[in-house]
Amino acid sequence: ERLPVVLHLVFDELISSGGIDPTLPGGAETVLAMKQVASTQGLRLYDSVYSRFYYSGVSIPNMMHAEYLGHFALGDVNGAIASPGRDTAYFADMERRGYRTAVFETTVITFCGARNVTWCETFPSYDPGVVSGAGLDERTRSVYLWDSLLRAYEPGYLPALGRWVLRYFYGLDQRELGVLGAADRFDVQGFPAWFDRFASFVSRVPRGSHVFAHFLVPHSPYLLTDACVVSGEFDSGYRLNERLEGNEAREGARRVYYQQYLAQARCVMSKLDSFLSEIRSDPELQDALVVIHGDHGSRISAGAFVEEVAPRDLVDNHAAFFAVRGPGIDPGLDCGFTSLSQIFRRTMKAGDTQSEQSPPLPLLVNSQAGADVLVEMKMPVFGCAASGQDSKTP
Repeated sequence: ERLPVVLHLVFDELISSGGIDPTLPGGAETVLAMKQVASTQGLRLYDSVYSRFYYSGVSIPNMMHAEYLGHFALGDVNGAIASPGRDTAYFADMERRGYRTAVFETTVITFCGARNVTWCETFPSYDPGVVSGAGLDERTRSVYLWDSLLRAYEPGYLPALGRWVLRYFYGLDQRELGVLGAADRFDVQGFPAWFDRFASFVSRVPRGSHVFAHFLVPHSPYLLTDACVVSGEFDSGYRLNERLEGNEAREGARRVYYQQYLAQARCVMSKLDSFLSEIRSDPELQDALVVIHGDHGSRISAGAFVEEVAPRDLVDNHAAFFAVRGPGIDPGLDCGFTSLSQIFRRTMKAGDTQSEQSPPLPLLVNSQAGADVLVEMKMPVFGCAASGQDSKTP
């Protein structure tokens, strides 16, 4: 009961402020939004943090287990996409300190099986009920209602015929039909409602609680406006070199995808701003440790493999948002250049000399040589670290 609450929020694919190209449509606006939320809410915002991995299912489990234990070498980490399962040193450490861990998760990575989790809720990936009419623009609402009606007649020829008519009438791509994301996922559409459920839960937790939440946003597809209304493109900007010929075409597509992605990132910032204001006014949560981060970059880039990435692609793929608020943590912009695993370990294991003294770790980039082959690669310095600013700017 003496332990302050710990809140740990992961926003999948949330790029760092320093990784955003300010010349992109919405780029400067999003950087400003991130810095304003940090300033208003007393966060320490890390501008130059990067994930070592491209995939969430590799980045998060390693951060929570092998790297949390201080095992950073190529041979120590798991390069395969997997769930943390029961082997999660981070949760075990929190339990050892006396915390009860509650988890909000998506179906992409499951933590409910971890032996140190006291309570867990999995957000359903296919749940059209989470999207209310108020959360859709007029065009999307119409398509959504028609598609929901057609689904009631499956199996049969009517849904297929009806969807063809919808695609023709609204000029939609097959991927857009049904207001669905990749593989019929509703994670992005459900985010506003799911985040509100998480926030309501946090407002009632007692001291000694550790709440971990993983939200699959601003992950593709890029559906949400900056007002968190569903109205966007049902595609992603991954591996543009596989779909487009020439740098000019890829750069043009990159700008389009980023405009949509950055609007979704600003939706996240607006939700965060309101949430942090609420817990700051709660006497039981005023001393809470709040850790907020992405798991990798936007991944809107030419490619994913070591054989095909340029320095700009490495920033797009790996630059990860990281911000923290808590007792003894000075707010401001931090220009220290470090990996996500190092700064997370240093934050959660205060006084750990191994994390504090270690130089920036290399990226572990996938290779075309094999599905689970990882190659060490130096991360280019970016953000305010690249401008030579002091690592601790107030």
